[in-house]
Amino acid sequence: EKRDEKRIRRLKMEISLQMQTKNYNLNTALKNYIDPRLYKSWGDYAGLDWTKIYTKSMQRKFAWVSYSKTRWETEEKVIEAVTLSKTGGSGNR
Repeated sequence: EKRDEKRIRRLKMEISLQMQTKNYNLNTALKNYIDPRLYKSWGDYAGLDWTKIYTKSMQRKFAWVSYSKTRWETEEKVIEAVTLSKTGGSGNR
C-alpha cells in the first residue's frame, strides 16, 4: 500500500508540474522569436493593449516597446502601393 501511495503522490506531482509549465513553449516563442514591436503595432491598430499578450516579467523585459513608433500597415496599403508602382501612379496623396 505504501508503494501505491508513493506512486499516486508522484503522479500527482507530475500532473501539477505539467499544468504549471504548459505555457513555456508559447512564452519561449514570444520572448525569442517574435519581435514585440509587431504585437505593439498591431495592438495599436486593433485597439488592443500589447501588454495583455505578455506576462508581467516579459512586459518588464520589453518595456522599451512602449516607445516604439512602428505602425501597422494593412494589406490594402501594400496592395495599393504595388498597384500604383506598376501603373506609374504616385503613392503620395
